[in-house]
Amino acid sequence: MFPGGDSSSPRHWALEKTVSYWLSILKAPFVLDFAGARLDARPEFPEEVWADWEMEKREQFEDHWPQVQRVLNAFEEIGVYLLDASPSNIMFRR
Repeated sequence: MFPGGDSSSPRHWALEKTVSYWLSILKAPFVLDFAGARLDARPEFPEEVWADWEMEKREQFEDHWPQVQRVLNAFEEIGVYLLDASPSNIMFRR
């Protein structure tokens, strides 16, 4: 179920079914979930915050971190800044 809104509404039901459908046919590798994305400009945070963010992401992605950096850079080239990157929304083949 998605947060917010009336989970019994037809619109909510349709959205949930659509997302469930796409998740059932997607095969890794893929990027999913743009809820935390920012458009057009990288958010301004102190350097320490960015350093902590990168350390956390390196730990989360382990050996995949170089590929994740390439994915994030590709999105940034088109003006999309993914702040909530995690192994649940950037997946790789096992």
